[in-house]
Amino acid sequence: RASPRLDEDVIAWGASKNEIFSVKSAYQVAFHEVHGANLASSSTSSSGGRSCWKLIWKSNVPPTIRNFAWRMATDALPAWKNKNKIGLETISGCPVCGMEVEDNFHPFLRCQRGRDLYREMSNVWKLPAMDSFVNTGKEWLLQALDQLCDIDRTKVLLIFWRSLYVRNEIVHHKPRPVMESSVSFLRRYLDELIGIKLNSEMDPTKGKGYISFDQHVGSAITPQQAISQAR
Repeated sequence: RASPRLDEDVIAWGASKNEIFSVKSAYQVAFHEVHGANLASSSTSSSGGRSCWKLIWKSNVPPTIRNFAWRMATDALPAWKNKNKIGLETISGCPVCGMEVEDNFHPFLRCQRGRDLYREMSNVWKLPAMDSFVNTGKEWLLQALDQLCDIDRTKVLLIFWRSLYVRNEIVHHKPRPVMESSVSFLRRYLDELIGIKLNSEMDPTKGKGYISFDQHVGSAITPQQAISQAR
């Protein structure tokens, strides 16, 4: 930009207040370029008026998880930072690890327990690299989901939903779920979601039409397909 005092011109990044380039501001620019036509609508509206809300409301997860994702994307989760703002907590730090302020990003990808769960699930499912998620601000989740395919959105939302459950159990002084139970739960949950998607009349809980998820190719397969591939 040109200097207003006619000094030597400088190179500045107009998308951030300090005029210095950052990955966070670049994500925000790219996201607003794609969804800018609908940004005039309220970011907290549950009606889905902005096109980006379809990333949540049209995702292949149950309504409970969609509602969780919406609360996460609108910074409406009872994170310690939010509770501290309204006087419900005296501190804003994470009640689990105590290492950082607990915002709507920390429990899932910064807190050690959230990171451990994501890492364990990456050994089972094909997942985006953990470092590909960037805390770009309150709407970081929408920006992250915008980069993913349908099945990856489903897997990521399932993991984050489970992470919050584990976090809440710890905060409320309940027995901590062991990692193996969380991994088993998520694997079974995804298998059943895919089974219902493929055949709305199936009943996975009764063993009818059971399918499994192949972590190597990243797709759902039936037992017949698995047998055929094994040959």
